[in-house]
Amino acid sequence: MKNKLVIAISIGLMLVFSGCDFIDPPYVYQGPNGCNQPVPTFTPRTSPVKKVLIEDMTGHRCGNCPRAAETIAQLRLAYPGQVIAIGLHSSLSGTFTEVYSSDTVTNPELKFVYDFRTPVATELDGLTFLSTSGSLPNGYVNRKNYGGGSAVVGHTQWPAKVAAELALPQQMDIQLYHYWTASDSNLCTYYFVEALMDLNANYKICLFLIENDIENWQKDYNESPSELEDYIHEHVLRGSLNGTWGTVVSSNASILDNEQFIDGFSIKINTGAWDVNNLYVVAFVYNATTYEVIQAEEMKVIP
Repeated sequence: MKNKLVIAISIGLMLVFSGCDFIDPPYVYQGPNGCNQPVPTFTPRTSPVKKVLIEDMTGHRCGNCPRAAETIAQLRLAYPGQVIAIGLHSSLSGTFTEVYSSDTVTNPELKFVYDFRTPVATELDGLTFLSTSGSLPNGYVNRKNYGGGSAVVGHTQWPAKVAAELALPQQMDIQLYHYWTASDSNLCTYYFVEALMDLNANYKICLFLIENDIENWQKDYNESPSELEDYIHEHVLRGSLNGTWGTVVSSNASILDNEQFIDGFSIKINTGAWDVNNLYVVAFVYNATTYEVIQAEEMKVIP
């Protein structure tokens, strides 16, 4: 099996000379991208599982958006462990994602003052191929082009699209490993990617941070009153460990069957606003030319 590491990890003891003196331990491990933790040992899986990514462009003031969340929940039940979701709140969605005034005179119940929007979601929504044009709920299933140069598809079509994607051969497998340091709120995540067939394309990998079980306001037209104070928001995007568009998996367009790649990235967790116990990292590999996702994985930060 050919084992190719994309990065060269330098494990050095930083010896600083001052006359005949040396730095006393503990020594600092110099890892990649601020991920100053040792590279973990990954073992290729004998029975990798194909997984599908649903990105749900949503909004807390979108009264029909809970239906899309329900569709995701149903799909996760129908295909245990094979459907991964990310909730995207874009600044380009207009009133659906805007926040109300926090003035208790004009908004005594402080409805919709919580801001779910992220620069990553807005940047995705700004790309023509992924733009929902402010029409919610909508989203992407593996960012596949379903015609007209767009990956956007309504939630009622997600079940058929997911079934079709799961029926395709699996091209890659992804594994994750987390180092969580509570003392400085630093998360270091390593990924391990293995090709399961020969591939000829440029691929990138994204590491997105999501949070589950956020109780806050949501509009829901199926409820009366339609404004719910205790709605539970799931798989909410918080940010990215390696940017909106990720980083390259391999510098070569030709990837061989069983070829392996490892890299690590870190992020500072906003423990004042996010519950680290409900955080997950979602990793997905996509074709850098077509944007199509070929495999996804998720792992809880603190098991």
